[in-house]
Amino acid sequence: FSFPIEQGKTFELRIRWIDDTKQIVDVSAYTARMKARQGYAGATALISLTNGAGITLASTAPNITIALTATETAALSFVRAVYDLELVTGATVTRLLSGTVSLRKNVTT
Repeated sequence: FSFPIEQGKTFELRIRWIDDTKQIVDVSAYTARMKARQGYAGATALISLTNGAGITLASTAPNITIALTATETAALSFVRAVYDLELVTGATVTRLLSGTVSLRKNVTT
């Protein structure tokens, strides 16, 4: 799943994770983590989020929300990066989303 972030603008991505029976997965007790890097072997995380710090987890839809403030997106400077979003419960890690994120640079500041 690929998506853009607009530089200098509040960003919010709402995700509905449903199970095989089409029911919302209650992720309120999960741990979430998301990183974006220049490439798969990139040493520096361009974006680094966890639940409570950019990721909100809930028992109802949308059960996962990824958010960055306008100040946080204004500080981003990459053009394109790869990312993944993982949810953890106990010893089980689920890579829910992965792909590319592009930054649409702002002109007006």
